[in-house]
Amino acid sequence: MAKNSVTQVSGRIQSSQVRRRWQAEFRQRMHQNPLSEWRCIGVDIGKYEHVAVAIDGLGNLLAEPIRFGTHRRHYQQAFRWISDLCAGVKALPVIGMEPTGHYYEQFAYEAADRYGQEQIFLLQSYDVSQRRKTWNRGTFKTDEVDGSIIAQLLQEGHGRPYRPPKDIYQILYHLERYRWAREQAATRLKNQIIGHVDRLYPGLVIRDRELAKRYQSMFRNMWKMKTPPCLIELFPDPYQLREQTFMSLYESFREAGYWMTRPYAKRIIAVTQGLCLPDPSLVEVRKDMLLRDLESLSSAERQIAETETAMASYLDQTWGTWLCPTGVRAPLLASLVATIGDINNYHSARQIFGRSGLHSGCSDSGVRQRHGQGRHIVAPGDRHLRRQLLRFSYSMTPRFPVLLHYRAKLYGRGLQSVQAHIAIARRLTGVVYSVAIKHEPFDPGRFQ
Repeated sequence: MAKNSVTQVSGRIQSSQVRRRWQAEFRQRMHQNPLSEWRCIGVDIGKYEHVAVAIDGLGNLLAEPIRFGTHRRHYQQAFRWISDLCAGVKALPVIGMEPTGHYYEQFAYEAADRYGQEQIFLLQSYDVSQRRKTWNRGTFKTDEVDGSIIAQLLQEGHGRPYRPPKDIYQILYHLERYRWAREQAATRLKNQIIGHVDRLYPGLVIRDRELAKRYQSMFRNMWKMKTPPCLIELFPDPYQLREQTFMSLYESFREAGYWMTRPYAKRIIAVTQGLCLPDPSLVEVRKDMLLRDLESLSSAERQIAETETAMASYLDQTWGTWLCPTGVRAPLLASLVATIGDINNYHSARQIFGRSGLHSGCSDSGVRQRHGQGRHIVAPGDRHLRRQLLRFSYSMTPRFPVLLHYRAKLYGRGLQSVQAHIAIARRLTGVVYSVAIKHEPFDPGRFQ
């Protein structure tokens, strides 16, 4: 190993960051060449334009940064620039970038096709922002600065290897992204509909528990019960509902195929009679918006259901089939598989959990060593993976007494619900990895 390397660690004790497998592989491969022959290319990814900065193993800037667009000729221009930098050296360039949305995917694909997939690395946005704060205290931010920081982090061995989803995992990956986008759209529509209802039926729905009890609201939640959406769908005009009798309301629900009882209809009519209704001109405007949003919500939920059905149909072709005995719904397992990807891309469960960013931050000092316990999560990783691991944790916990007991123990230590489920997700990540890598079905009997 060359002397004065930024990745060289003195002494016997090495940090967990240095002990990462891909960093060890990076150092072993790169130190076969002199530091002056390293070509570390940091690329700051933009929506329509990228910026590339090149340094060697000593941290010296090799050329002026280059800006290039997203067309084919722009990529060829960038590759010619990299080829000129690599002229006369044996080492292939290593290229690092932040996985910014989906904008990095095309350039990463083109670079991997040209130089090999093993030359491409993805760096966490959190690492880049923290290094920038250390470097200039957050006083300014430019594309060239971010490109330089990415190149420097890459030179130090940070970043994980580029492992794009392939085959069935690529299909699941894009289906999951589409499902998540539809889910977000449905959430936005639900919030808009609640705004309509608050204007058309003031006080009908009160979400605060104490206020709902104090003012005796009819409904506390708009979506956990089937009656509120059905009610506003049938009667978007509150004046029309006020004119109904409990029998006419009962018959309207039954004719539409919705559930309703006569006592429940009486209660709804009684509550509606006590509401202060808005100006009729406002009702004329808002009720049309309400009906359109309800139709859009129904369409979004139908698309979500169709996508989940398609994802579940692919589950048997992946390692997710070994998790079916857990009793978790197939669409949720398919989403977990889609987010983790091919299990062979990981060397341990720790890599999966580390990629999620759910691990605690660390503020230890020389006189206080708590190893990150009690700190907030760092959350620098894949937010989609974080969400799926927590969903899996919330779904698994009620099914197994051992997890319920563990959660109660965590509550006893003062942890909140989310913190406890993060700890449960960490344990379940090991279970998922073990089951998937061994190709053995999950055994509920061994999990008691």
